[in-house]
Amino acid sequence: LQGVFGIDIYLNELSDFMRKLTISPNGRAFIIETSGELIASSANEKPFLEQGDTKLRMSANNSQDPLIRETAIHLSEQVISLHNITGRETIEFELEGETQLAYIYRFQDIGVDWLLGIVIPQNDYMETITDNAQRTILIGIGITITASLLSLVAALHIIHPIRKLNCAADDIKKHRFNPDNLKDVVARFDEFSGLAKLFNDMATVVVSREHSLAEQVQALKSEIHQNGGSRSDRQKLEKLLVRSQRLRARQQNR
Repeated sequence: LQGVFGIDIYLNELSDFMRKLTISPNGRAFIIETSGELIASSANEKPFLEQGDTKLRMSANNSQDPLIRETAIHLSEQVISLHNITGRETIEFELEGETQLAYIYRFQDIGVDWLLGIVIPQNDYMETITDNAQRTILIGIGITITASLLSLVAALHIIHPIRKLNCAADDIKKHRFNPDNLKDVVARFDEFSGLAKLFNDMATVVVSREHSLAEQVQALKSEIHQNGGSRSDRQKLEKLLVRSQRLRARQQNR
């Protein structure tokens, strides 16, 4: 037997080509005639029987590959006659306790009338689905972790200057404010930089006024102590003390 496909592609070469197809780890592809005779398959078998120098056509029902053989048998049982297949057929059957899914397509063109079949064990395509699901879950977890880390970095980027400004305000209350403590906030390229500059200017004015008041109070105290103090000097001192207390109270309420 030397069957020919097209011009010079023989059946053995067609089977070799089908073995190179990527189907599934344990799946099979095959071609049979509507008479049930095997033309080619991806299984490691010849599509004919050899008896000496004679080559005999082999029925797909007698294939040495159990997956192709059982597919052909169940297909014959389902459609009664392979000639009844007009388009596509799907069959599902059990083999050694495992579900098999087969797709059959009737190909009628370029002078041939063949049935093209693919059969895949359920575990093969379920494994692919499971792998894809696991891959999707891992990608989802990765995206969630990345988003969480980015959110944390963004939060720290915002919290840091706020904490610095709070510390600076506390330093003003404790009379130990140092503008250098806000240098890194001033050096930023966002709204916090302008806020820190404004805070520095205000703090400098407040500290300067407080120092000036303290110096005036100390000078009046010294003058009163030396000269016994007049009523106007005492009133002036009281006003300065009240003014200083109000200024401190205003800073503490901010």
